[in-house]
Amino acid sequence: MSRFAQPAILASKCVRAAAFLLAAAGLTSVSHDAGVFAQTKSGLAPIINEYGLLLGGSRGSQWVSWQSAHARVRGGERYRLYSLSGFVSEVRGGPPVLSEASGNAYTVKIPERGENDRTPLVGLSCAWNPLPRKAAAISPGQKVYLDAVADVLQQHGLTRAAPHINKIVRVDLTGKGSDSIVIEAASPGYSVSMDSDARARRRDAYSFVMLRTIVQGKVRTYVLTGEFGHKGSEAPSQNFALANVIDLNGDGTLEIVVKTSYYEGGGDEVFEIRNGRPKRVLQVEDGV
Repeated sequence: MSRFAQPAILASKCVRAAAFLLAAAGLTSVSHDAGVFAQTKSGLAPIINEYGLLLGGSRGSQWVSWQSAHARVRGGERYRLYSLSGFVSEVRGGPPVLSEASGNAYTVKIPERGENDRTPLVGLSCAWNPLPRKAAAISPGQKVYLDAVADVLQQHGLTRAAPHINKIVRVDLTGKGSDSIVIEAASPGYSVSMDSDARARRRDAYSFVMLRTIVQGKVRTYVLTGEFGHKGSEAPSQNFALANVIDLNGDGTLEIVVKTSYYEGGGDEVFEIRNGRPKRVLQVEDGV
């Protein structure tokens, strides 16, 4: 098994400028669109997932890991929750609590979800509009993208694996009018559940999220994160799914959030795009 990891707007600028001025004055909120966005008094914009797991946060251009962010979140912050499709709801969170499951992550108490609701969400308490541009779903059966997935599989030694795409979105990450493509690919029927069919966890299975974008006039492909099975090695143990494409630090460029899951656990990874290249800036996992 191998793991590949690491690899507009004047109004928006005005909102961000207002946020910095308010923070400098000791204030913590600014009205924008349909709601009021709030930050912590320290200027941190904390980030959580649908279960309240603290991913970390941002403070201006600085990314703050969950290990540091938990001490700056006091409780009472209001989080706006977003799915890949858009705004879902607003909730108030409690103070971070050390996870009993792993002892190596913090969770913020938020209202519980429905038992069958598994839609990935990203929650943010901030002073800007996190969705200046929305990702648009496109057909996963297009040959050009299946060929791109096949190329990645070839590069990772899976010469006989059939390319399969779960999800594709098209989105302008930078706001400069150039669309990028984000692809969630996995073996047909792939699952990390111990109760799943053994064929879904076979050794030539794969699960990954990739980015196709234009850099200096050329199409570039990057695998953000994932796992690839190989003959003679263990089968992949994690699933990687596209959770969101959202502005998590207020600079107008959208970050890519990947949901990770394994048997009895999971987490999230955040990738920042700079000069057309992705970089993982936040990561958290929780589970037994």
